[in-house]
Amino acid sequence: MKIKKITIDNIRCFKHLELDLNSDYDPKSWTLILGDNGVGKTTILRSIAIGLSEESGASGLLDEIEGDWIRNGCVEGKIRIDIEPYPGCKEKTSITTNFKMNDFKEVEVRQTVTPLKPNNFSWDDLFVCGYGPPRSMQGSKSYEDYIITDSVYTFFNYTHTL
Repeated sequence: MKIKKITIDNIRCFKHLELDLNSDYDPKSWTLILGDNGVGKTTILRSIAIGLSEESGASGLLDEIEGDWIRNGCVEGKIRIDIEPYPGCKEKTSITTNFKMNDFKEVEVRQTVTPLKPNNFSWDDLFVCGYGPPRSMQGSKSYEDYIITDSVYTFFNYTHTL
């Protein structure tokens, strides 16, 4: 599966951002994100990581972030990731992760996968890999132990190895 589009609403510095990763024929294989310091490059990468993690993993990743995840002055935020349709599925597939500030100033995370039919989507079929600034490639886990949250954790804790 490849990401086709990323939509970010009220997350950190972004009021609304849409990144269309489609070419004329297929989702792009590579995308380069460039920008000055502090303009949101890491927020985009973290949004993808959180959006592709299961709900409990996404909540855990948020605990690693300093500062507010939801945009200043807002109580809700959203990340939507559109992916290629699952093999055998003709419907558009997306993962929507909603964030809401509760009365205790904690961020609650809820996810919805579309289409809702469980046989059309499996978290086990996603493969995500990312690494933060240290780019330390040491690791001892095998594919059998693979969890998306572990594979993107270096975006959130820079001392963690891949």
